[in-house]
Amino acid sequence: MITALAELDARIAPLGLYSSIGYQVPEGKTHPYWKIEWEQALRPALQKFGCSQFSHLGFERVYPWDKSVRTSFNYVSFYTPDSKRCIVKLMRSAKIKVRRFGSGYKLDRLVGHEERWAKLKMEKRLNELWKPDRFEPNADIRMLLFLGFDKAQRPYHRELFTLKKAVNWEAHGADFISESWADKNRRDFNIVAVCWTTLTRENHE
Repeated sequence: MITALAELDARIAPLGLYSSIGYQVPEGKTHPYWKIEWEQALRPALQKFGCSQFSHLGFERVYPWDKSVRTSFNYVSFYTPDSKRCIVKLMRSAKIKVRRFGSGYKLDRLVGHEERWAKLKMEKRLNELWKPDRFEPNADIRMLLFLGFDKAQRPYHRELFTLKKAVNWEAHGADFISESWADKNRRDFNIVAVCWTTLTRENHE
């Protein structure tokens, strides 16, 4: 799924994943966060693996006039080829601000939003992965997928390192994968996609 996101980032130039809410919509309107990523990257990638019965459990609507909204939290679900039900929490956040300078868009280096990470409450979200009563009791597989935008060369490295020490997801049997890349539209920031996956006890056996 992460590879599919990176490919989509390049495909929807000049917006990229950072500004995907504005992709192919009339002037002044936006998509909910994760709608484009789900429909054009994640769902097609899962279909190739034989997954089916897809549904989204509500995408967060973002309004152009509400400049304070820069985080999102959504659910999607599907069934694996062996009929396991998977629930995925989709989260994204940006520590940066991109503005229009002349005829193009560039990173505004005078603006930073490091405080947004704390608002995500990632420690709490991760702990819910191995507590089905708080996440989704009827799911065989539970996943948390995070997409972040950062001016650092190693995006969200410090935050993820601290999070691992606090949560120790390996001790709970959670799989972890991460990939980062430079913005495909050369706006001087980097992107990281991180996925945590855990199975119910029955599926471990």
